Amino acid sequence: MMDFRGENNPNFKHGLTDGNSFRHPVYTAWQNMKQRCFNVRNKKFHRYGGRGISICDHWLKSKNFIQWAFENGWQKGLTLDRIDNDGNYEPSNCQWILQTLNSRKKHTTKLTIDQAKQIRNKCRSGLSEHEVAKEYDVSHGTIWFIVNNLTWDENL
Repeated sequence: MMDFRGENNPNFKHGLTDGNSFRHPVYTAWQNMKQRCFNVRNKKFHRYGGRGISICDHWLKSKNFIQWAFENGWQKGLTLDRIDNDGNYEPSNCQWILQTLNSRKKHTTKLTIDQAKQIRNKCRSGLSEHEVAKEYDVSHGTIWFIVNNLTWDENL
C-alpha cells in the first residue's frame, strides 16, 4: 500500500498547479507515470504496472521528480521516455524526447524507420499505396501518413 502522507499526497503544494485547472506539464507527467504504474483501473496499466514497470522510490515524491526533470532537459513539447522500454521509471533509464520519437518505441508499433523509408521509395517508384499496405500488413491510412511525411518523418 502506498503512503500518501506529506509530499506523497497528490494535494501537496509544490507550485506547479494553480489550484484550479492548470497543471504544469512536468507535474502532469509525474501524475500520469504514477497512474500507469500503480492504478489497476488506468487503461494503460496493463502496459506498465501490469508488466512490472515501477517507479524508483526517490521519484515517488513530486519534488524529486520535478527537480530531476528541470535538471535533465525538460522543455515544453517533450515527453518522458524510458530508454529501456522494459525498465523502470528511474533517473538512469529516463530522458525527455519528442512524442513522435517516443511513439516509435511502443509495443504496438508495427513498422521501423527503415520500413517507412522503404514504403516511401516503393510508392515513389510507382507501387500503389494499397499494394504497399497489403505487403506491410498495415492500413492504407498508415501508408498515406508515411508517404505524406505526417508520421515517421524522414527529417527526424
